Amino acid sequence: MKINTLRFGEIEVSEDKIIYMPHGLIGFPELKRFFIVGEEGQLIRWFQSIDEPQVALPIINPFELFPNFSVDISDSDLEDIELRDPVDAVIFLVMVIPRTNPRGATVNMKAPIVVNAKNRKAKQVIALNEDYPVRYPLFPSEGGT
Repeated sequence: MKINTLRFGEIEVSEDKIIYMPHGLIGFPELKRFFIVGEEGQLIRWFQSIDEPQVALPIINPFELFPNFSVDISDSDLEDIELRDPVDAVIFLVMVIPRTNPRGATVNMKAPIVVNAKNRKAKQVIALNEDYPVRYPLFPSEGGT
């Protein structure tokens, strides 16, 4: 399938790379099909919408920056994506990178995207961890908010 994206131009995406979000993203419930742009191991990758090609969100693997990251997820969220074994979970945090101050970048630890690697279903969940912020600065000494 060819997707003509705003940020990356035309990209060929194989069906087995498509991630399906039955409930869409928080704030974008109509966007249900995505794929990841970038290679595993890259710090920043992109969660690219297929349904709305101008929507692409920067994402990170939390374990690359926060080795002790652990997220508590409700049973109903796990059921929504048919995730039974934690080993099959792939987790991403959505970044916000201010255009005028990239060093003010933050990640949303409160609402990670959880992907079931076996069936490619995903959900942006609200973590049960009470101490996780919506805007965690990646560069605290740089004045991220």
